[in-house]
Amino acid sequence: MEDKQIVDLFWARSESAILETEKKYGRYCHYIAYQILNRDTEAEEVVNDTWLKTWNTIPNNRPTGLKGYVGMICRQLLQYIQAKPAATGYTAGDGSG
Repeated sequence: MEDKQIVDLFWARSESAILETEKKYGRYCHYIAYQILNRDTEAEEVVNDTWLKTWNTIPNNRPTGLKGYVGMICRQLLQYIQAKPAATGYTAGDGSG
């Protein structure tokens, strides 16, 4: 499915938008998150949070490049986690803990 079609699904508030985004960009976002967190479970949490934030922000925005948009959101969430590790329960880094 093309990005424009997926964005249209988000605008229509169709839950299939999340499924289509996950199919198309799930591995991409997981890769970004895993490179920082080094743990699959935490990376999956960040990816799920990415879909939620995408769901909540697209009605106010209409991104032309969905890959860049979800990648940006994923990175913003990771920056927040790195800045506030105790508050989020996530810790970036060595894979221990």
